[in-house]
Amino acid sequence: MTDASSEIDARAAEWALVANGGEPDSGQAQYLEAWLASDPRHRGAFLRAQAGLRLVDRLRPDLVLTRAPTRPRACTPLSRRTMMIGGGGAIAAGLVAVAASVLLRGERFRTGLGEIRRVPLQDGSSATINTDSIVDVKLGRSRRDIDVVQGEAWFNVHPDRLRPFLVRVGDIRVRAVGTAFSVRPLAAGVDVTVTEGIVDAWDVRRPNAKMRIPAGATAMLDGQAEPRAATPLPPPELARRLAWREGLIILNGQTLAQAAEEFNRYNTRRLETGDLATEQTKLVGVFSATDPESFARAVSPMLRATIILRSREIEFSRS
Repeated sequence: MTDASSEIDARAAEWALVANGGEPDSGQAQYLEAWLASDPRHRGAFLRAQAGLRLVDRLRPDLVLTRAPTRPRACTPLSRRTMMIGGGGAIAAGLVAVAASVLLRGERFRTGLGEIRRVPLQDGSSATINTDSIVDVKLGRSRRDIDVVQGEAWFNVHPDRLRPFLVRVGDIRVRAVGTAFSVRPLAAGVDVTVTEGIVDAWDVRRPNAKMRIPAGATAMLDGQAEPRAATPLPPPELARRLAWREGLIILNGQTLAQAAEEFNRYNTRRLETGDLATEQTKLVGVFSATDPESFARAVSPMLRATIILRSREIEFSRS
């Protein structure tokens, strides 16, 4: 399979995931139609990716769990899905996500390694919390305060102009009224990605340097300089960045080292790049975040590498 075909299949898989999550909005639909029309191969790849999702749903009904009746302060599984989509050995498997219906007034939520937790908030908002994260929630009469103490989270904010929704990540503040966005602390700063609406973001050390981030854009805030302008993201890239909400890692041009870093966020069995640490081959595919062995088996032929399987690690090697 050529690099071009692999890239088409990966993009088709991303679009299939977007479509599988519900009817695309008008902007996404226009972007999808333009992509389908730009190359005769695109429509066939998209249909194959959709068929792959439907096929696995039929073959593995045991991985679809029915939501149990909600109880205060209880957690119930939402769903787990295993799927094979796209070409070039691209493998995707679903997750166990946890939903909790609780009163969130001064509550702390933790996720373990590889756990993704979906939490409905009392005000009608919701939080999806990524692996190994800590989020504190306090809903008051005049404001809604969220502290991302560790890790990453995505928020779908219920509109309430009388109670601003304020997310704190260290010195970074993100304020929304009714919108959806994610925050993730990185070495370079705090990444804010907006999927719906508009947010205002700033560093408390530079309160006069606020920036506005619109839907479909991302920005990095580090507090050390004037905020850089928000960067628009094509819908497939937006879906790739937020694929963790479905327990997936989507690669579209990342190196082995970058992929290993992402997989190691979710697993105690770590990927070790070994003597392929500087390998620059661009990887493409959709994978389960909690199945590093399937990823390693899928990409090792492309890298002309062998993998050494151990109980606590998977090492890539040229030998």
